[in-house]
Amino acid sequence: MRYKTEHPAYDNGKAFEHAAEELAQYGFTDQSWHNDACPSLYCPINHDDENYVTLWVDYHKPAMREFEEWSEFAVSVYKDGNQTEYSEYDNLDAALAKAKELAS
Repeated sequence: MRYKTEHPAYDNGKAFEHAAEELAQYGFTDQSWHNDACPSLYCPINHDDENYVTLWVDYHKPAMREFEEWSEFAVSVYKDGNQTEYSEYDNLDAALAKAKELAS
């Protein structure tokens, strides 16, 4: 998976891989990029690269996150390339449910 090369010190691989497996059927793929704060899964809405959902799976240890107060999981919605919605979660199942809802 791409996250392994983009974030070599990442400590939350088990959660990320579980999320990737759960969301694959909805069209999510690993879009992790080394300049981002953490690995992510991406899903275009209506096959449009300007409209998409992103699930962010941050580092498990808060001290490793860009900002310790950030939640471990977040879901973003982008329309025309601009973020229009952002929700944070401390529970992976809740974040997965939101991502599935938005991608459906």
